[in-house]
Amino acid sequence: MPWLWPDLIFKVLPEGREHDRCLNIIHEFTRKVIHDRAQEFHASEAHGKRSAFLGKTILFHHSL
Repeated sequence: MPWLWPDLIFKVLPEGREHDRCLNIIHEFTRKVIHDRAQEFHASEAHGKRSAFLGKTILFHHSL
């Protein structure tokens, strides 16, 4: 599968490893923000106030 070689080579190079490390940091941060916001949302009794997109997404996810 030669079309996968460039990605394989990139992941072996220092730039590819740095990219993966930085991407992992961003993903961990995003997961933490979503987790913290979900806990805050569930702890709050004022669900009727205006909420940001993340709040509406959490509300939708838990209404399923």
